[in-house]
Amino acid sequence: MKRIRTPELNIKLGEKPTDYFMLPKALCDENKTYFAFTASGDGMALENIRSGDIVIFEETDKIENGDIGCFRFKDNQMACKKYFYDEENKLHILEFCDLKQKPIIVKEKEKFQVLGKLAFVFNRKN
Repeated sequence: MKRIRTPELNIKLGEKPTDYFMLPKALCDENKTYFAFTASGDGMALENIRSGDIVIFEETDKIENGDIGCFRFKDNQMACKKYFYDEENKLHILEFCDLKQKPIIVKEKEKFQVLGKLAFVFNRKN
């Protein structure tokens, strides 16, 4: 099976990836760039993303309401969440799938960056 090498981005702004995750080439579009992120916490469990899972994102700065993405915001925090934009109030809303947890709200004037859109998940083995 052919594989491609994908950087794992559990890093701070300005750092270079030191770990890589090998993806089966058959799962990837050769015209796209991907990166991996190790999930932390179970706030996205209803989307089948649990702590320790390897989440693969297509690198892009474009995302739509309801998409799951990887984001960098405020003090270089990174998160994998469901995205919504509140046009009226100019807010980026990052929702947990566990509705018991409050969403992360980022004002339009605050630092916010879309890093990628969910491509697929490799679930950890129990």
